[in-house]
Amino acid sequence: MFKTKINVIESLASVQADKILLTFFAMLVIPILFHMIPSRGPYPIGAVWLPIFYAPLFSSIVYKRHVAITSCIISPWINTFFTGMPRLEIASKLSFELIVFAVFAQIIFHSKRYCRFVGFIAFVFAKVFSYLIIYFLSERFELSNMFSELTLALPGIFVLLIIGLFSKNITERLNK
Repeated sequence: MFKTKINVIESLASVQADKILLTFFAMLVIPILFHMIPSRGPYPIGAVWLPIFYAPLFSSIVYKRHVAITSCIISPWINTFFTGMPRLEIASKLSFELIVFAVFAQIIFHSKRYCRFVGFIAFVFAKVFSYLIIYFLSERFELSNMFSELTLALPGIFVLLIIGLFSKNITERLNK
C-alpha cells in the first residue's frame, strides 16, 4: 500500500504535474485579468496584448515541452468557458497556435543562437504556420488577415520580446 503511494507520487513528479498546474493556472488567470480591463476599440484586449502566450513562453523556456503543450491544449477552452474569450470558433485555432508557439519557442531557446528573441520569433512563426495550415486545409490564404493580426498584436509582441530578452537571466537564476 505504502509503496503504491510512493509510485504514484514519483509518477506525478516525473510528469511534472505541479508545473503543469502552475502553467495552466497562469494561462487562466493572466487572460482573465486582461479581459477585466475595458476594451477601447472593436478588438478584444487579448488580441492586442496576447496574455495567453505569456505562460507558454515562460514554461517552454523553464520547463519540459510537455508542460507547455498540455496547458496550451486546454487553456483556450477553459478561458472561453470563463470569459467568453476567445470566441468558440477561434479556440481551436488558438490551441494549435499555442502548441506551435510553445514547441518552437523551446527549440529556439535551446538553440542558444536567437534565444533573446524567442518570444518574437516563435509568435511570428506560429502565426504564419497556422495560416499556412489553414491554406492547405481550406485552400484560402488570408494574407491580409494574417498581417492585420500581426499589426494589431504589436503591443503583445513587444511584451513577448521583453520576456524573451530576460529569459536567459531567468533560467540562469533558476538553475543556480
